[in-house]
Amino acid sequence: MAKKTVNCEIQKIFPFNADYGKTKVSMKPKQEKEDIIESNGYDKQYNNFSINIKSETLPEWCVQGNNIELPYQIYMGYVTINNFEEVKVLNSSTVVEDIKEAFPDATLEELPDSLDEEETDFNFGANKKKLNGHSTLSEEKKDFAAQYLSDYEAIGKIGKPDFDLTKLDERNYKDVITGCKIAMTQKFGN
Repeated sequence: MAKKTVNCEIQKIFPFNADYGKTKVSMKPKQEKEDIIESNGYDKQYNNFSINIKSETLPEWCVQGNNIELPYQIYMGYVTINNFEEVKVLNSSTVVEDIKEAFPDATLEELPDSLDEEETDFNFGANKKKLNGHSTLSEEKKDFAAQYLSDYEAIGKIGKPDFDLTKLDERNYKDVITGCKIAMTQKFGN
């Protein structure tokens, strides 16, 4: 049988499901593969499919945002990893790489040792009110954020009754906060 691979981006890694002993990973294929599109785990609306990793400890290649070459097979109608082949990381998603992509011409030498306004030639938010170095929020924005986070936690508890925002790892917590900031910007503007 010929080796089958698909280039894809890891979109989301779900929390480990102890009841089933697996971690669900959602992927977006970068190539059209008829057998993947026709598989049971393919979602036409989002153009993605899911695989299961039967371990709480994830392999190094399994990082949200990574583009990988996934060796696969179809088993019982679902896409599964072909464990006899190696998963190749085509490009990884790291904070450093994301910054380099956003600011391709910047170098570490250009960054000041300290970000005190007196020691730089640029002014950080001079027209914004600050409290302990952070922008202040109006009561309306604070209420909105509190409601957003409360709703987020309530939705999480539907599928996982012990879900708690304070138990999220740093990266996932930042994603929730970023979502809240986006929602606030949509509602209130800058």
